[in-house]
Amino acid sequence: MTRQSAPMAHCVFVIRAWRVNAEAPWEFVVYRSGSNEIEYALDIPELTEAIHRQLVQPHSATANLPIAA
Repeated sequence: MTRQSAPMAHCVFVIRAWRVNAEAPWEFVVYRSGSNEIEYALDIPELTEAIHRQLVQPHSATANLPIAA
């Protein structure tokens, strides 16, 4: 395994998943830490698309702060 260099930017997401009963499909909400961004997703493909959208859009400079080593 090769050593990875320190990231130039990072994002933290909280994903909340629930279903209304054992037979119901899972639903999701994606919260991006440090922002007011919240996206609702009805299934796994929508969940991954929501995360992808948040990663490719420009954000405030705080998203580019280095993380402590």
